[in-house]
Amino acid sequence: MSNNPTPIVNIGGPSGVGKTSVLRALLERIPSARRLVTTTSRQKRSNERDGVDYFFVTEKEFKERIAAGRLLEYYYFPQRQAYYGVEWQRLKDLLAQQVLILSAIEVHGWRALRATYPEALGIYLLPENEDQIRQQYLARDPRMSPEALAERLAASAAELAEGKPEYVIHVVNAPNRLEKTIDEVYATIAKIFPQFVQ
Repeated sequence: MSNNPTPIVNIGGPSGVGKTSVLRALLERIPSARRLVTTTSRQKRSNERDGVDYFFVTEKEFKERIAAGRLLEYYYFPQRQAYYGVEWQRLKDLLAQQVLILSAIEVHGWRALRATYPEALGIYLLPENEDQIRQQYLARDPRMSPEALAERLAASAAELAEGKPEYVIHVVNAPNRLEKTIDEVYATIAKIFPQFVQ
């Protein structure tokens, strides 16, 4: 990497592996870090805040942004029946602030981000095994049907197979070791972007 690499860190991983938990902890630990909030057409959950977790728009609004060229990248997830994407202006605004940018975009977005900013740092979280992901899904929704669970696990396995090869750095986030995972990710960021981690 050059002496002034683009200060972007993406935390990747399959659904249910703990990306959001790691991202939130890093934002608390690194005062100069800001989250790159993505835009989605899915419905907002009761525990989510617009502009904090996602920017929530309608499908029509999302398609209008695509047509207007406002998105660096976007992808339609059939399982979720929703679009997700990164808006150019939001990323440019953060870069102008000269802060450390943290994101947790999916593999399709990571490819586009890396193509535009090849010095961005990608860290991929891995589960210890499939049962860890199963338990996470059931903790989120104890009433999930066996069919729905099987579908989610298949999607997670596909995400893992597609995403893992796209990252050089892998960190296993095993059950009951979240703090150790956060420490490991933090140490990696501190090595690459020491100017942002005091």
